[in-house]
Amino acid sequence: MQLLWQHHLVGPMILVLPSVNIGFLHDSECLDAVHGAKVQTYLTTTVLTAIDSSFRTIADRTGRGIGGVSSGAYCALNVGLRHLGLYSAVVASLPYGDPGQDALHKQLGGSIRLFHQNSPSWYLPRMEFPQPIAVFLDASTNDETVRTATQLAKVLAARGQYVGLRLAPGLGHTWREARAELPYTLVFADQHLAHAS
Repeated sequence: MQLLWQHHLVGPMILVLPSVNIGFLHDSECLDAVHGAKVQTYLTTTVLTAIDSSFRTIADRTGRGIGGVSSGAYCALNVGLRHLGLYSAVVASLPYGDPGQDALHKQLGGSIRLFHQNSPSWYLPRMEFPQPIAVFLDASTNDETVRTATQLAKVLAARGQYVGLRLAPGLGHTWREARAELPYTLVFADQHLAHAS
C-alpha cells in the first residue's frame, strides 16, 4: 500500500482487516450462523461503526469497499452484494460462489433457503441493483476458482455492473497468487471509491 501510494497509483485509504474466523481450520464464511456467531452483522454494524467513529472516513457507501482472498473473497462478494447500501466496491481474489457444504450444515443449520440467500452464484442472476457496485475478480488460470470468477464477471456485466476480471497464469490457489493480485485490487478499489476533498 505504501509503495502504491508513493508512486501515486492510489490515494490515501484506511485498510481494515478484522478477524472473522472461528478457529484456525474453521472459516466463518462471514455468515450469520443459525446457532452461533453473527459475523455478517458484526462486519456491517460493529466494524463500520467503530471505524467511522474512530477515523476521518467518508462515512457512506461511496467511501467503502470490501475485499478478501479465497473464503474471504466469497465473504466480500456475499456481504458486499447483500449490502449495496454500505459498499460501492468489492475486490475478490480466488473467489467461491457459495459458502460450501460444510457451512450449509454448520453455520446455516442445513437450510437450503439460507444457503441460496448467501450464494452469489445462485442469487446474482436474479438480483436487483438499486445502487451500482464495482467488482474486481481475479483468479489463477490453474485454480478451480477461475470458473467462478469468470462466470460471476459475466453475470455482473450482464446485470449492468462495472466489473474487472484478471486471470493470472499458473500461480494456483496460493498466497503467492494473492500477493501478486493485491496491487491490482487496491488500484481498482481506489478508482471506484470516493476521495476526501
